[in-house]
Amino acid sequence: MELKAALVVIFPLMCHITPILSNDDEVEQSSAPCPGPRAVHFYAANPSPIDGHMDPIPFPDVTVNVGFAFSGASGIFTAPVNGIYRFFFSTQSGPRAVHFYAAHPSEIDGYVDPIHYTDVTLNVGFAFSGASGIFTAPVNGIYQFFFSFQSARSNVKNNWRLKVNGVSKVLCHSQVNEGDTVGNMCTYMAALAQNDRVTVSQERGQANMELKAALVVIFPLMCHITPILSNDDEVEQSCAPCPGPRAVHFYAANPSPIDGHMDPIPFPDVTVNVGFAFSGASGIFTAPVNGIYRFFFSTQSGRNNMNNLWYLKVNGVSKVACLSQVSQGNTVGSMCTYMSELAQNDKVTVSQMSGYAWNDDTSRSITFSGSLLLQKSNCPCTAI
Repeated sequence: MELKAALVVIFPLMCHITPILSNDDEVEQSSAPCPGPRAVHFYAANPSPIDGHMDPIPFPDVTVNVGFAFSGASGIFTAPVNGIYRFFFSTQSGPRAVHFYAAHPSEIDGYVDPIHYTDVTLNVGFAFSGASGIFTAPVNGIYQFFFSFQSARSNVKNNWRLKVNGVSKVLCHSQVNEGDTVGNMCTYMAALAQNDRVTVSQERGQANMELKAALVVIFPLMCHITPILSNDDEVEQSCAPCPGPRAVHFYAANPSPIDGHMDPIPFPDVTVNVGFAFSGASGIFTAPVNGIYRFFFSTQSGRNNMNNLWYLKVNGVSKVACLSQVSQGNTVGSMCTYMSELAQNDKVTVSQMSGYAWNDDTSRSITFSGSLLLQKSNCPCTAI
């Protein structure tokens, strides 16, 4: 923030002036001459971000203080004389930094809801409580979460769920033969309201776990955005388009099992589509601007000893293969990632070349998500 002011006219100290309402007002003045004008000007800034309530705001960076009427340490301007003063103050809203990374340092056996993550190594924004295992959204925004686990060497069904306000949003599970072990990572991206709570629970099984998350974009406070489900959705906006770089984020799921070849895979359950670059019906992401993008896609193998092969493709050319195969009766989740510089209108899809991917309408095991990390050209901004 910055603050500046000037005394534009003063009432002479030795002159008595009646209240002035218009140009026709009378001015009553004593016969004594009036003193010369008093110079009062100041300009000051607060060099640090201001989070939450602050009254008054100090402005310690004082670059002009003619008349010495302003105290930067206290942020108080004291009028030195009767007069008409003019003030300006400005502020710049900025993105809220929210990131955390935490781990559970010991094995988890059986049902735990929520899981506590006492080994917190990063907690920017202080939105996560390791003792309770609860993340509380500090602002309205779009958040992305990752949670991972390592199954114990026992032939048990391992089920983990990510929940928002107690409602399950993602199921991550695995089961392998006695003596085998597998690591899984799952992700979830969603628009959360301030004070929404996110937790992870283990319903059954044995595992070691970690959790991390980041606020990837916030809704500007002066723009109201309706829920976005597809490229055909309308956006209700209460102000002019918001300035700043282009925001592009999407998260989508396929709610049904996929058996055999499917190219590309549609992802009709679209919960985030900032920038309107993803079509859930076709499963095609079209880069709206030149830039560096990052993608994640996940699958859950069926219990049928099949070769499960997935590809992420850019303009029809395979860039990443994601492969899994386990014994009959076992299942494992896989998540793969790809980061690359894309040109405007490049198209990104995910395909299943062979195998069987399990899912249902509540588990979100088959997902596709992505974000624009760095815009490489200047172009009109979006509403987000």
